[in-house]
Amino acid sequence: MRMNGFAAAAFGLTVLGAALPASAVSLTAQQAQDRAAIEETMSRYMYALDTADPDAYASVYAPDGEIVLGKTVEHGREALHKYVEGLRKNWKLPEGRHWGKTRHIYYNFTADIHGDKALAQTYWQTLVANPEGGAWKVLATGTSEDSFVKIDGSWLIAKRVIHSDPAPAKATASKE
Repeated sequence: MRMNGFAAAAFGLTVLGAALPASAVSLTAQQAQDRAAIEETMSRYMYALDTADPDAYASVYAPDGEIVLGKTVEHGREALHKYVEGLRKNWKLPEGRHWGKTRHIYYNFTADIHGDKALAQTYWQTLVANPEGGAWKVLATGTSEDSFVKIDGSWLIAKRVIHSDPAPAKATASKE
C-alpha cells in the first residue's frame, strides 16, 4: 500500500501518539485550560521583564510572591516592582521606550497541576542586543522551578527560583 505525504505524516503522528506515556495524553479539559493560563502568565512575565514594565511584572505574581536569583530574593509585589524599576534605570531606558535590551525565552515547559496549585519547570535563555547591530547574543541560559497559585480564577507566580547554567570555560590558545 502506498501513502501520500499527508497520509504518511498522519500515520506517523498516530503511531507516535500511541507511544506517548498516558500522562501526556490524559489531561482533563480543566487541566488543559489551567496549563494554557499558566503558560500565558509565563509569557506575560517574560514580556514584562523585557519591557522593564514594573507594573506588569509585579502583576503576574501572587501578593506574597517571590523570586530567587542566586542569593538575591525579592518578596512581595512592592519589592518585585522596585526590582524591575531598578532594571529600567540600569538599562538607561528613556521614559516611554517600550522594549529593553533583552529577550527572555522559555521552553521545554512542564507543569504538574493539582487543584489551585501547580509546579512547573522550564529551560530559559536570555538574549542581549548586539551593540554593533546584527544578531542578538546569548547572555545566559538556565532552568527555573516555579510554583503557581490560582487566586480568584487567575494563575499567578507564588515562587520563581532561577538557576543559571555555569559560564562556559574560556577557550585557551593552542601552544602548537
